Amino acid sequence: MALFALFPYIKIFAKDQSSVNVYYIHQDHLNGANLVTNGSGLVDELFDYYPFGSIRLDNHSSSHNEKRKYIGQEYDVGSGLEYLHARYYNPQLGKFISQDPQFWPVPSEDTLLDPQQFNSYSYSRNNPINYSDPLGLSSATFNSMPNGGWKFGQAMGQFNNVNAYYNGTGSSRTTYSCVEYAKRYMSQQYGINSIGSVGDAKSMWEMVNTINNRLAQAGSQYNFQQHVNGSNSLPSEGDLLFWTEGQYGHVMVVTESAINKNTGQGYVEIIDQNANSQAVRRLDVKSSNGNYTITHKSGINDVPVAGWFSVESTAQKTSTTANVSAPKSSWLEQTWNKAKNFIGSLFKH
Repeated sequence: MALFALFPYIKIFAKDQSSVNVYYIHQDHLNGANLVTNGSGLVDELFDYYPFGSIRLDNHSSSHNEKRKYIGQEYDVGSGLEYLHARYYNPQLGKFISQDPQFWPVPSEDTLLDPQQFNSYSYSRNNPINYSDPLGLSSATFNSMPNGGWKFGQAMGQFNNVNAYYNGTGSSRTTYSCVEYAKRYMSQQYGINSIGSVGDAKSMWEMVNTINNRLAQAGSQYNFQQHVNGSNSLPSEGDLLFWTEGQYGHVMVVTESAINKNTGQGYVEIIDQNANSQAVRRLDVKSSNGNYTITHKSGINDVPVAGWFSVESTAQKTSTTANVSAPKSSWLEQTWNKAKNFIGSLFKH
């Protein structure tokens, strides 16, 4: 059984103000921390989890203790709970300790048609291998098209209490554009209000460094990590998914993603503001040699998307944090060999 996976997108942060310590976090398919290596390429921490997130393996070779463990969210050692933003999750029980706040109003038709959402304490539809719930909230819902079709500005659906509106065929696509929804979602969910003017989705994808500089100057506790489609990871709930073909491109908010390891096929579910009949849709995912390719329909063709932005917390970063490119394959091969030796030593006795 594989205990971890080496992903090409590695988070780097400094833990000590007096002497900078750099750590590389290697994530699994649910964005959980599986392996932490230091700046010299040596294994510093090794994690593994039971299906619902309780810690199965937690080995250290130093005093460093990564706080973001299962699905990349903060683990509270004192209580044994995971902080998933909207509420706390108990991985020993596989349940949240409080109700989903979106369950309190009258359930929508979409919720009633999905029996796995009846239990407001359950985690990820009781399917933690394929799904994750880093925000602790229910899935996206969509409204049925009214008689006579959609009208400009009508709510087509919602995700985490952020409405997506119909932007109208032939409209200026500014008031309810896809970019407007992405920015509004980031504002309401994370308090990110300093993205600034980005124009269309295609420009937004290309401006990631400019956007991060704006967020840093505004003192935001978040920034965006850009991921290119075709890697061995998938976007998570709340990430921004982009395609960049055409003049303007398109940006969507990811509501969930899943992959069937046996068939190598899966999907990424998104919600956006558009001129289609439905706000919530699924894009196909295919796996090949451990890498995942997300595609969308353009006419009769399956066209790969560009990639996605994940939201990264800078709360534990210092001003000395560096943004560097992923290590070269030779370094990964060395780390892999060192990790295998490290793992082997755990089971010798």
